Amino acid sequence: MNFLNQKLFWLTAIVCLMASSSLSFAQSEEDELDDLEVPKPIPIGVAMFSSVERGFKEMDYIFETIEHPELSDLVSINLANLGDLKGVDRNRPFGLVFFLKPGTGFNIFPTPAFAAFLPCENFDDLLATFGTTGMQVAKLPEYEYRYTMQGPGQTFQLEQFDEYVFITNDETLLDGEMPNPDSLTKTLATRYDVAAQVNIKNVPVGMRKILLDFLRAKMEAEMQQRDEEPEGAWRARKASTANNLHFIEQLATQGDSITVGLDVSKELRKAVVEVDLNAKPGSQFAKYLGDSGGVTSYYRALQSDPAIISAYMSWQMQDEYAKNLKEIAVGIKQLIEEEQSVDDLDDSAPVSPADDILVRTDGLFNCLADTAEAGTLDAFGRMQQTANGTSVVLASVRVINGTTASVTISDLLEKMKARDGDNVDLQLNAETYRGVTFHRVTPSNRDAGSQRVFGEDWSFYFGAGERTLWFLMGDEEVLIAVHDAIDKILDPASQQALPDAAPFRFTLNMSQWLAMFENPDREPGEFRQKVNETFEAGDDRIVADMTPKENGLRYRIRFEEGFVKIVGLFAARSFGIPLDE
Repeated sequence: MNFLNQKLFWLTAIVCLMASSSLSFAQSEEDELDDLEVPKPIPIGVAMFSSVERGFKEMDYIFETIEHPELSDLVSINLANLGDLKGVDRNRPFGLVFFLKPGTGFNIFPTPAFAAFLPCENFDDLLATFGTTGMQVAKLPEYEYRYTMQGPGQTFQLEQFDEYVFITNDETLLDGEMPNPDSLTKTLATRYDVAAQVNIKNVPVGMRKILLDFLRAKMEAEMQQRDEEPEGAWRARKASTANNLHFIEQLATQGDSITVGLDVSKELRKAVVEVDLNAKPGSQFAKYLGDSGGVTSYYRALQSDPAIISAYMSWQMQDEYAKNLKEIAVGIKQLIEEEQSVDDLDDSAPVSPADDILVRTDGLFNCLADTAEAGTLDAFGRMQQTANGTSVVLASVRVINGTTASVTISDLLEKMKARDGDNVDLQLNAETYRGVTFHRVTPSNRDAGSQRVFGEDWSFYFGAGERTLWFLMGDEEVLIAVHDAIDKILDPASQQALPDAAPFRFTLNMSQWLAMFENPDREPGEFRQKVNETFEAGDDRIVADMTPKENGLRYRIRFEEGFVKIVGLFAARSFGIPLDE
């Protein structure tokens, strides 16, 4: 999971940095500025609401789910204080356009700039509506259609361009040609209620190269070995950073656009959030994203099993990612070996029973290195409820030559036992089932909260088989659960007629999740009680999946209607509506 989280982190970072990269290196000599055309601000993104009327429609649905449709009337009454939005075309999109504004003179670095846009039905009525906000509206005499709006500590300028009015605190944006909001939002407004999009392709290639060179130099400097840093730790850290750099290089040179959108649907009784990453058609990045889900998961037979929370991933990696993940495994192995060598050489250090245990690292880390080199990440994890009411955790990853890893795992556990003494009870080879051997670790200081969730006698289990590594947590019921999971995986009949699964899927059943953390000795508050009742009534799942598409990847999160009701409950509370009505 850290692999995907790192990618999402760097995806966000590259977009933010592009809004502050260089735009004006074409103006290399100050004495030539007067002879050159001043670069225009570049629109690189948009954030929009599909329309006022569509927003009211979705708001009506939200308030209907909590049986308080009168809240829509309260919102309409409040709009009367804004002149009922007279002059605004309530059936067209409104929002913000994001620009990169070129630097001038010695300041070569561009700055982000923003302009709001409103669909205009009647310009005079719209000016009157602005006046109801308390802003002072006045015409600028030197312009035919430009006005100022002044309020406490803020001054904006506005001007009508065709059927839209643009509002900004940077009047130089209005001096040029503004983009057509209908063109910018046509696809977004059709698909989403609310959306934002950044168009990487609109950033000039030369500027992206400058930014990439800057980031590459910075990250390569970070990849250098630090003073007194162990060789193994450096190799693992360097490979991890190289993975991030590879993703940034592809996004900056071959990325097309990134879109985030929300759609609330009364017909489907759910809300959906989507994140779309699109690459340049025909590029290697587009091929990688489009082909990343082409591997059938070893754990596909388990994906429909009931669970409190579950996650599955089957991901085909690029060669560069596979090489770096292998290097991470080799680096961790080397780090453990180096620490053991230091313990052997340091005669002044206190002798511990753990020092006498030599971890045989080849088994586990050669297994992980070979698996990474093969280029597929295939794993699953879930928490489920058992027949006796306790919860258990199962997690597994598919590997190559996993049986050899059992030796390394047992050495690591024995070393931990030697260090912690009476704090843990260790039983090697506690369970073997269909070629998978499990070792059990039982902490002696289990707290009441964990015992309430996992049972009084819960333990950790670490297992290894020829094709899988396992981690379990729970009481004896967890062994029954893992036996059932292994049987389904190995049964050819259970694999037949199964639909193709997304390369990544996450599911959360909120009512069961919240129930695990309820303190039976404490009465929940009124609002928390209402939330619990809402989710217990059903429609309480979050389902997130990541699927390849042509030239890109789509990450979709679906919230069932229970979450829509929760939004309505928060709104009702803000209006002072009693929750028991």
